[in-house]
Amino acid sequence: MNTHAEPNALEAATVAKQLYTEAGRSNPYPIYEKLRQYGVFVGLGRQVFVLGYEECKSILSDDRFASPDAKVRDRWIPGWQSESAWRSICTTMLFKNEPDHSRVRSFVSSWFTPKSVENLRGMVSSGIANATENLAALARRGDPVDVIANFVDWIPLNVMCEMLGVPVEDRSELLPLIIPFTPAFSASVEKSQLVHANAAIDALDRYFRDLMHARRKNPQNDMMSHLIKKYDAEHQVSEEELVATFLLMLIGGFTAPADMLGNLVALLAKHPEWAERMRNDGKLIPGFVEECIRYDPPAQLLNRVAMQDVDDYPVRIPAGTMTILVIAAANRDPRQFEDPGRFDPERKIAQHLSFGMGAHYCLGFILARMECQAVIAELVKSFKRIEIGGATSYREQLLERGYQTLPLRLQPS
Repeated sequence: MNTHAEPNALEAATVAKQLYTEAGRSNPYPIYEKLRQYGVFVGLGRQVFVLGYEECKSILSDDRFASPDAKVRDRWIPGWQSESAWRSICTTMLFKNEPDHSRVRSFVSSWFTPKSVENLRGMVSSGIANATENLAALARRGDPVDVIANFVDWIPLNVMCEMLGVPVEDRSELLPLIIPFTPAFSASVEKSQLVHANAAIDALDRYFRDLMHARRKNPQNDMMSHLIKKYDAEHQVSEEELVATFLLMLIGGFTAPADMLGNLVALLAKHPEWAERMRNDGKLIPGFVEECIRYDPPAQLLNRVAMQDVDDYPVRIPAGTMTILVIAAANRDPRQFEDPGRFDPERKIAQHLSFGMGAHYCLGFILARMECQAVIAELVKSFKRIEIGGATSYREQLLERGYQTLPLRLQPS
C-alpha cells in the first residue's frame, strides 16, 4: 500500500465531511477506508488526517507535535477564553505541553499507582455486581432495557466518585452535568452545545470547590484528600490546576470508560457465540476485551499541532498544521493487523493505539481494563441471552464514539 497519494482536494474534503453527519457518527469506519484510499496522510488545507498505525504511533511520541494547548487555541480560536468549558479543559494535563504537562501529570500519578488501582478491584467488582442485579430486575419485566441509562453510565460514575470521595447522595446530580460537557473537548462543537457545556462546568466547578473545602477540614481515605494534602505541602500545581484535575478525573474517568463499556456490550450482543465461550472459559475475557477496544475504540481521533515544519514524513507538514490522528483507522491499518475489519478476539494482537502513546498515554488504562473485564465476566455469568432489542443511537460527537441508547433483550440465567 502506498503511504501517501496526492488526493483530489475537493473529493477528499467531501469524504471527510461525511464524518460529521449522523450517518458518519453512527458508522465512521467505511468513511475512514474511503479516506485511506488517498494514502495514510490526507492533507486538507490547514489540516492533515493521519490514518496509518506506525504514522500515528510515531507522531504521538514526536515532540515536534503538541497537544492543542492555550497558545495553540489563541491562534486557531480567537476569543476562546471567554468560554469557561474551554478554559477548564486547557487547565488540565490533557491540553498541556512540556514542561507543564509532566509537572501536572507527575502530581496526579503520585496517587494513580498500579497498587492503588489494584486496591480498587473489590470496590469495582462489587459495584458491577450490584449494577448487574438491578439490570436483571429490569430484564425480568420482559421488555428491552436501555443498558446505557440503566447500567453502563453508572459503573464508571460510581467508580470515579468512590475514588475521588464524592458522597453517594450527590452522584445522581453530577451525571446530568457531565454529559453536556463532553462535546467541549472538540474545537468544532456547536455554539448551542458549548453554552450547555459552560453551564455544566460552572456548576461542577462550584461543587468541587465546596467538596475540597470539606475534605481539607475532614480528610478521608480518597484521592481528593490525598492530592489536597500533597498540594498544601508542595504547591507543585496551582489551585486552578488542582480543581481542573478533579474535574478531569470525574469527566474523563466517566466519558471514555462509559463509551468503551457501551461499545463492548454492543459487541457482546452482536457476537453471542463469544458470550457462550466466555461463560465456559473466563480466560478468554481479556482477549475479547482487548479486541473490542481495538475494533471500536471510544477515542476515535486525537489532535496534535505541528510546532515546526516537519519534512521527514511522507508528506511535508508545515508548522501550525492541525494533525488529526485517526486512531480508530490506525487500529484497522492492514499493514499492522491481518484482516483488520474482522472482529477476532483470538487474533495475535499487536498493540492498539486506543489508550494513546507517548507522554499523554492514558493514565487510567489499568482501571479501564479492570472495569471492562469485570463487566463482561458479570454479564456472561448473569444472562444466558444478550441481544440487540431495538434501534440504537450514538451521541452527537466525533472525537469520542459512544452509544446514547442501546436497548438489549436480556434473559437472566
